[in-house]
Amino acid sequence: MTVFTTFQSQKPIPSTHTTVSRVDEITKSRPHRWRGIKQQFGDKIIWDVELIKFVEAVWGFGLKDIPMPTFFPSDPSHTTGGHKAYQLRKTMLQDWMYHRGDQRLRKPLINIANDLLDQLCGATTTLECRSRKVPAQFWAHDQDGKEGQSKDALNMGFAVTVDSYQADPRWDFQLAFIKVKKRNAFPIVWRIAGPRLIAIDAATETNKRKRMRSEYNEEDIPEPKRMCTSTARVRERPVKTSSGGKIVKSQPTQKNTTRVLTDHEAQMVQRMNELMSTNVRLFGIGWLVENQHMRLCYGDRFGLVVTKRFKFLDEDRHLFLLAVAAMGQASIYEMGILPDLHFPTNERGEVQFVRYTGAQLRMKAFLPEASAQKDFTFDIETYAQPLYMESGMLSRGTSVLPSVATPGTETYEEFKDEKLVVKISWPHPWQTVEATNVVAVRKALRENKPAYLQHVMDLKCSVTRTIDELDLPRMAMGFRPAAVENRVCCTMVLKRYQKLETLESVDDFKTVYIDVVRAHHWVWQTSRILHQDISTNNIMWFRDAGGRVIGVLCDWDLAKKYTEAASSRSSSCENKAADAAGTSAEDANANKSDEETKSTNTHKDHAGTPPFMATDLLRGYGAAPVHLYRHDLESLFYFLVYFCAGWDPEKRTLNSMPARQWERGTLADIARQKEDFLTDVTAFEFMLAGAHPLLKPLADTQGESWVKRLYAHFSENEFRAFSIRLLRRRLSSTSRFSERGKKYQEELRKLEAEQEGEITYEKFMEALEAPLDV
Repeated sequence: MTVFTTFQSQKPIPSTHTTVSRVDEITKSRPHRWRGIKQQFGDKIIWDVELIKFVEAVWGFGLKDIPMPTFFPSDPSHTTGGHKAYQLRKTMLQDWMYHRGDQRLRKPLINIANDLLDQLCGATTTLECRSRKVPAQFWAHDQDGKEGQSKDALNMGFAVTVDSYQADPRWDFQLAFIKVKKRNAFPIVWRIAGPRLIAIDAATETNKRKRMRSEYNEEDIPEPKRMCTSTARVRERPVKTSSGGKIVKSQPTQKNTTRVLTDHEAQMVQRMNELMSTNVRLFGIGWLVENQHMRLCYGDRFGLVVTKRFKFLDEDRHLFLLAVAAMGQASIYEMGILPDLHFPTNERGEVQFVRYTGAQLRMKAFLPEASAQKDFTFDIETYAQPLYMESGMLSRGTSVLPSVATPGTETYEEFKDEKLVVKISWPHPWQTVEATNVVAVRKALRENKPAYLQHVMDLKCSVTRTIDELDLPRMAMGFRPAAVENRVCCTMVLKRYQKLETLESVDDFKTVYIDVVRAHHWVWQTSRILHQDISTNNIMWFRDAGGRVIGVLCDWDLAKKYTEAASSRSSSCENKAADAAGTSAEDANANKSDEETKSTNTHKDHAGTPPFMATDLLRGYGAAPVHLYRHDLESLFYFLVYFCAGWDPEKRTLNSMPARQWERGTLADIARQKEDFLTDVTAFEFMLAGAHPLLKPLADTQGESWVKRLYAHFSENEFRAFSIRLLRRRLSSTSRFSERGKKYQEELRKLEAEQEGEITYEKFMEALEAPLDV
């Protein structure tokens, strides 16, 4: 799993090899249960937006768009001013009012919402039911969890429930979540005999006409409560990005006034975090119900927007009706699903958003190195579960779905029956888009080392879109994210490869590993691009036509092209360590371009998956060092240790438990664990004590093995790194021009030269007993 980390991060690190996991790893002990959520999202929420404006921005729906009651019994007591009216039924309200506890209140609330939905659209069991874009209903579990499901999973929501294969909708096919919290009896005493009516005519008198998103003006935009900007209030400033040379408009940010979340609000954010970690979404929608109050929330990759509280069963019940009506008429795309995904419909033309079977991806995209877009159509494989789903809302949100070209289309003529995957992610616009990296890498290999093309993932087509092009509701509400928080949506279609743990033998793994180390090196030599995110999820394999296993280095989303100035200290097959002997990390930083300096020093960001990152990049003090070629070699070493410690070649499974200390705590904690591993033989032997017997040629800690020979190099380098830090500390307390200072500087240059010469491609391949080239 790709994790984009910062030096200042104190968030715990999730398991690296988990397909779907929570990125926050919130402690379950009650006193600290919501601390992680509150710290991570405290400044990422915009509060107290007017509900009517919220609904107009998200769904383009207003009070005047609520249809007049049609399917209501002709009873004079159920009218207002001679007109039919929607109602909140007394028996349902009583169930809500006189019960306590979240679990017992789910069904009463769901019954109230579904009854309103039936009044708006007609009960789904009746012939006069109106056709809808999606026949979704509100639903709830009677208990906190089901067998095989986490208690943290969604237990109330809005989804298509008509499904002959299962009673409850799948967790990854929710259109919205609902969180209910009610501890006290309802404060309003019920005193009338009939239902509580909702007068539509009176409610719509206060509503302005329905407006398009482009019609919002300055007066309509609420004052933000966090770091955000209004699209109508600021002077735009163009900023050039690396994505195709496009100009992206950014705005200055306002002062951030963070609000402390309550526990209920933290649970709402947690539910949104879980919702945005399922399916392929641009945004998510949710409800938070607290006693007699309700709030709606919207969440995307930039944060949340939350409405003002309203009394949904009392004086503001027309707003409750508005929310139910807007969601009842919405399409799956108006509920946040990626517009490129298309799902089957029923006989009424309603979308059956219940599983991937029969789904298609239809998009306009570019072939590699092409200048014009083409239409493509892919079938999502019928057995499909997402091959990979990155957890967390404030993340790249990477989703991977297996696909094939749709027969009978031009796409099929292009790709035939080849097995493919669709990858959707949300990188920052100042990063080079992954598709651009892959095209550059493959072009350089094609011109210089074509034998290695098969070891770099094969890109078929791609498209990158901004939040303006996707027309996110956040933009209609006037909350453009700050430049530093901005993201773009990147969709790529790639050749499909196999997960590493499914390899059939140890010899196959040895072949794959050597393939990847060689390919990584020759990519660096031909294009000056470093991968920067070696992990168990990013090394895969396939078999060629002759049956030979081929290792493939995937996921180039965090890769970076380095200039000679920034990479002059990197080791290479020509062993240029001597040329860089007198250059320290601070000096290399000084030689970088302005853009590189901003990325490294201002934001102090380093890409990578923490269990595999080099210790230099994890320690988290001083100026952020340049990411060097030897750092990727160190990642390849940690990957080998991690895989050998947990892989069972007979069962073809990978267990992350043996290396769990590399996945827990902050980045500094992980750095200390790796320092112990490299400097303490006992820790080294303990890590690999449970390695499978078939892996002895790779992981034997007593005799000759791949890991043992590589460990000798990297442990020696760690001792040098300690000596370098010690010398720098001494130098900081001594004049550089004194005799002692000059001596320290000379020793420092010597140690840095030795450090660069210790880890080279030649020595790495010698430890693997493999040739340098093919």
